This record gives sequence, structure tokens and C-alpha cells, in this order.
Amino acid sequence: MNRDMSHAAATRVPILLATVALAHFALAGRFGLYSDDWSFFAPFVNDSLPQALARIGRGIGSGYEGRPLGAIAPGVVGYLIGLTGSFIAASVAGACIIACNAELLWRLVNRVAGPWYAWATALAFILSPVDLTRELPMHAVILQLSVTCTLVAAHFVATGRERAAPFIGLLSLLTYESPYFLLAAVPLLAATPWSRRRWLVFLVQLAVVFVVYGIVRAATGESRISDLST
Repeated sequence: MNRDMSHAAATRVPILLATVALAHFALAGRFGLYSDDWSFFAPFVNDSLPQALARIGRGIGSGYEGRPLGAIAPGVVGYLIGLTGSFIAASVAGACIIACNAELLWRLVNRVAGPWYAWATALAFILSPVDLTRELPMHAVILQLSVTCTLVAAHFVATGRERAAPFIGLLSLLTYESPYFLLAAVPLLAATPWSRRRWLVFLVQLAVVFVVYGIVRAATGESRISDLST
């Protein structure tokens, strides 16, 4: 059974990756850095490896606007851009992360609805015109990595291990906040319906983790939280 699943995934993942690449990164050779990409990625382009690692460390230590884990990916990708001399490095990283998320979605939906709905969901995630920012390195790398953390937490919820999910979801908050809140709806994908009490307990757990996260940000004087109180 596990061997069959592994074989199916070995076929499915390249299809998803090829779809992402063709839909969003076929013209990657013409891409550059845009908007926030300059502040997140450009500082690493001329760094040596020790300099890049030191800069990543400083980013994590500074809190990085309340997203300390969000300092890692742009540092790695920015350094690879400088190492290869091409912005394609950001596109390759983004395409792989988006394809990984599509695979996680496929598995999540397949668990309760079967492969046809799983394929429809994964392809909608990749191709939907609602999100027009997938090609931007800031979104393709940082935001999508946060989605990855949320989807991993969602698998814990869907398989009845929801107590661990808010803490795995915390990785999402520490990378880029917004995908975290999607976890509130994941019980809809559980194999058996949840009771109201179980769902309420789960929502309280999510809220407690988020409130503690916000309190820590406020206590450390993180600028965006401090601005809300002024």
C-alpha cells in the first residue's frame, strides 16, 4: 500500500511541478525583483556565504517584523541569486514550494473526497486567477512557505491529532501570519464529523496560540504591533 502511494506521488508531483512552471514561471528568465523583493532578497545578492548566514542570523534575532522564520528563505534564495547570477533561482525555489503545497492539498482532499476532487483542488490552487502574485519572489517563497506550514498542521487536524496543530501552525505565524487562520476551517475535512465541543476547543487553542504570539510581539516592541496601539 505504501509502495503504491509512493509510486503515485512520484508520478503526481512532477505533473504538479510542471504545471506550476508552465503556468507561472515559463518566462522566468525575464523576471526581476519587484516592490518588497528589493528589501527582502536584494541585500543578500552580493554576500559571501558567511555574510549571508550572519545576515540571516541578525534577521532572526531582530524578530524580522514579528516573522523571524521569514528571514531564512529570502536569505537562502537571495544568496543563490547572487551565486548563480540569475533571478531564475528565486523562480525555481518558488515553483518547488508551490508544487509542494499543491501536493499537500491533494493529499488532504483525497483523504475525504477521492482523487478527482483532489486533482481539482490542487489544480485550482495552482491555476486560480484570484492570486496574481505567485510569480513575485516575496510571495512565491515567503508566503507560500507559510502556507506549507499551515497545510502540514492541517494534516494533523484531519487525522485527529489536532492538539499539535496550533503549535505547528505557529511556524506559519513566525513565517507570514495570514495563512494561519485557515486552520479554523480544516475540521470540515476530517474523516468523521466533529462535535461542536471538539471544534470549540480547537478554536480556543488556535486563539490562545495567536494571542500569546501577539503579546510576545508587543512585549518586544515590534513596530507593526506597536503602531496599532498609537
